[in-house]
Amino acid sequence: MKTDIGTGHFKTVEFDDGLKIVLTDYTNNRLFSKVYDNSKDDSYCLHINQVKAADEFSVLISGKELFFSNKLYSSVFLVCSGEPFEIKTTPGSYFNQLKIVIPKDWLPGHLADTYNAGILQQYLDLQAERLYFDTIDTVYLKLVNRLVIEVEQIRYLPLVHGMVTIIIQRFFFRMLARLGEGTNDGGMIGEW
Repeated sequence: MKTDIGTGHFKTVEFDDGLKIVLTDYTNNRLFSKVYDNSKDDSYCLHINQVKAADEFSVLISGKELFFSNKLYSSVFLVCSGEPFEIKTTPGSYFNQLKIVIPKDWLPGHLADTYNAGILQQYLDLQAERLYFDTIDTVYLKLVNRLVIEVEQIRYLPLVHGMVTIIIQRFFFRMLARLGEGTNDGGMIGEW
């Protein structure tokens, strides 16, 4: 990473089935406004963010700007590649992020009963409230930390792919549990 932009690093890994991950760990060194690529509507981006925000920090999603200035900000949320999404900050914000790019056609074939198009639409209709829908808990932290270690060493790429798939499955499972009807027997799906 160029030091005038930030101090730290980022790493990208692409998989044969279309999944892609971007891991970032850096402190920005200048005024920063990042508009994520909204040119195509062919994928979803699952963001797992841990940010120590600078004096001015905001996230713009679905036309609503949310401010997290001078706060520790963490979130787990999904955006469609075609919707407006932007992060703005002054110098000094620290970013520890995992972004998983998921092709839209990947979901039905790889998530089985965890994927439900209607539930996904309900989730997307939450608009900016998505930033508060799921939380980074100890399970997410363990998965992401293990993923970071594996990506840095790249000893066994199928293991990295498996971990990415587990993170996606967990996110969609929790979405289904909160917005869906639960299990087929009428009971609620347990915490995963």
